[in-house]
Amino acid sequence: MRTPRYALIVPIILAALCAGCVVNGRQILLKEYGPSVPVAADLPLQRITISLGELTSAPDLVALELQAQPDEPNPFQYVALTPDQKKLWNQDRQALQQKHAKSLPRIGNMRNVLGIVMSHVYALNDPSGWLLDSLRYDLRAQGATVVAASSASSADVQLSGTIQLLRADMYFEIGSSLVVDMDLKTREGESLHHRFFTHGSAAYSPFGPFALDYFETFRIARQKFSILLVREILQTSAPRYTQ
Repeated sequence: MRTPRYALIVPIILAALCAGCVVNGRQILLKEYGPSVPVAADLPLQRITISLGELTSAPDLVALELQAQPDEPNPFQYVALTPDQKKLWNQDRQALQQKHAKSLPRIGNMRNVLGIVMSHVYALNDPSGWLLDSLRYDLRAQGATVVAASSASSADVQLSGTIQLLRADMYFEIGSSLVVDMDLKTREGESLHHRFFTHGSAAYSPFGPFALDYFETFRIARQKFSILLVREILQTSAPRYTQ
């Protein structure tokens, strides 16, 4: 029995479309428009003043290789962008794309159906700025008073850190990893160093992946990081300030 022509043509068209999508690469806007993790009813950080210090990024955000398993907060429920936020995000991304002429930091790979890297994923803005803004939103939503590094002397907890890894990889699904080394210092002078390693993954449509698909997986990893960091702050400082 002869194979119908359309049965041969359709896979070729789909392969060509996907190949084009992969070769073109993606430029991702890293931006939040408000708190994006579930808010505890008792606002656990409401009596804690937190100083957000410097957050920096490693020179190469895709180089780090880890053998450890990512941290998974339990429970975890992803908080997606609202339709209005998605619309605003697309508008902001397109506006920023038109302004950019300089080289952009690489934050991921795009692969073809054989798993070969064909292009890359780039950040349109500073990842550390995104993380800093995200933490400010999330910590305030949990009741904390958030102050700048210039007011660190009056804070109960001082936070600073470095993004060591921010990498997306695409092969049948998108998987994004985030590694942040955080330093916490309490008013009493106790200093703690903690490495947070979180992961986010999601499927994408046959005609994708689109820029928003990548951002969603970065957001999953970032939201897990926020939840775990709040728990770390509570473990180290809450007993002193909530009694």
